[in-house]
Amino acid sequence: MSEKQDLCKQCRKCCEKMGIHTRYTDADADAINFYMIRGFKVFFEPDGFVKMEINFPCPHLTKDGCDIYNARPVVCANYDGRKDFGDDCLWSKMKGEK
Repeated sequence: MSEKQDLCKQCRKCCEKMGIHTRYTDADADAINFYMIRGFKVFFEPDGFVKMEINFPCPHLTKDGCDIYNARPVVCANYDGRKDFGDDCLWSKMKGEK
């Protein structure tokens, strides 16, 4: 198992939460309020982006991790949580990889 795979299996951030990272404009205020009312945590960034996250565990996540990890969907295998979760994604701790 690679370091990246090991960190992924330890972290589980993207398996436990749904993250959205998008550009923010004033026209999006109503949509952002819609998400906040429904329990999303919203983080406004100075560069005009907003990050939102909500607890939304994957049905394949068990106390021991992903029960289909070796046969997980391509979208899961290719997903990079650093964009949506930043430093909360354990991949951000890897040296030399961005």
